[in-house]
Amino acid sequence: MTDPESVRTTVAQILAEHGHVDVLVNSAGRSIRRATINSVDRAHDYQRTMAVNYFGAVYLILELLPHMISRKSGHVVNVSSIGVQVRGPRFAAYVASKSALEAFSDITAAETMSDHVTFTNIHMPLTRTRMIEPTEGYDNAMALSVEKAGQIVVRAIVERPRRIDTPLGTLAQFGQFLSPRIAAAAQHQGYLLFPESAAAEGRDADGADIVPPVEVDVAEVDTPRGRLAATKDLSKDISTAAVSPLFGISGDQGLRRLARKTLNRLPGINW
Repeated sequence: MTDPESVRTTVAQILAEHGHVDVLVNSAGRSIRRATINSVDRAHDYQRTMAVNYFGAVYLILELLPHMISRKSGHVVNVSSIGVQVRGPRFAAYVASKSALEAFSDITAAETMSDHVTFTNIHMPLTRTRMIEPTEGYDNAMALSVEKAGQIVVRAIVERPRRIDTPLGTLAQFGQFLSPRIAAAAQHQGYLLFPESAAAEGRDADGADIVPPVEVDVAEVDTPRGRLAATKDLSKDISTAAVSPLFGISGDQGLRRLARKTLNRLPGINW
């Protein structure tokens, strides 16, 4: 998807076989967790991340946009990240690429409104996929299962909101707006508290050097550690306490659904 010609050929083949495309979901991604000071000689970190997270998605949108406009129907779902709202340290390459795609999509959505081509940006919280495996600190972190993340994407396709946030992401954005200095100080404390991962420093878990540092694209979990983490009971973690009741993913019925829709009427709330 990082090659425009390959994307053009793929889209042409899909249209030839299926006639039309109703929904495009941009979910492919590359994440790199490394402090900027440790990336001064690694320009390729930023190039590779932008190639997948931004340019790959843009190529697909550019190929499908004329088709969707001609049909007066189409929807694009971007699986972005809560990092765009929180802007956590060590994720400059990743968050910048996701932010760029959001800006591109918001502007394009304003241009295609009368053509009934719509966009949704999902600020997806941490999800238990292979992409987070190189960071040891995430082994026991509270994270969404891939099934719950998939349900969020389904909601974006069905309801077509402009964006889907989490309470934590919204809180972070409000904090940055109301008190940017305090927010920056909190982010710096996070930077000091959570050091560089062994993978980012070019070491394995035992401290031995590895070449090159591990950088993993999003893929299905296919390691013993990943499979174990993916099958953990996460019913009591933050994904349920702070996400599920308001996202409308599992058990979105009755009072829970009413509460979510009522809260979403408040300015700045998109849960």
